[in-house]
Amino acid sequence: MASEAALLGALRDRLGRSGREQGSATETAIVFLAALTAILLIIQCGLAFHAQHIALAAAEEGARAARLYQATDADGAARARQALAALDGGRILVDPRISVVRSGNDSVEVRVSGGVVSMLPGLTLSIRPQIVRGPVERFRGPGGQ
Repeated sequence: MASEAALLGALRDRLGRSGREQGSATETAIVFLAALTAILLIIQCGLAFHAQHIALAAAEEGARAARLYQATDADGAARARQALAALDGGRILVDPRISVVRSGNDSVEVRVSGGVVSMLPGLTLSIRPQIVRGPVERFRGPGGQ
C-alpha cells in the first residue's frame, strides 16, 4: 500500500510537472511571437523612414536637373530615376512614381512617391510624396531683363 501511494504521488508529481512545462512552452511561444512581431514592426518603420529619404534625395536631384537653363521635364525625370537607381536599386522604395511639373517658365516641381518593401505579410506602406520646388534658370541681359 505504501508503495502504491508513493507510486501515485510520483505519478501526480510527474503529470503536474509536464502540464506546467507545456504551459511554459506555450507561453514562451506566444511571447516570442509578440517580440518578433514588435521587432519586425520597428524594422519596418526604419525602412519607411529610409525610403522617404531616398525619395527626397531623388526629388532633389531631379529638381536640380530640371531647373537648368534649357532643361526639359524629361531631363529632370531621368535624373531622378538615375538617383533612385544609385541610391536604392528598387530594394526599399518599390514602385516609385516620379512627376515633373512646370509653372510657366518660372518654377519647376519634382514629386517622388512610392511604396515601402514589406517585412510583414499583409502590411503595405506608402510614403508621403516628397516634393521639391525651385526657380528655373533663365538668361537675363545686362539690364536684368
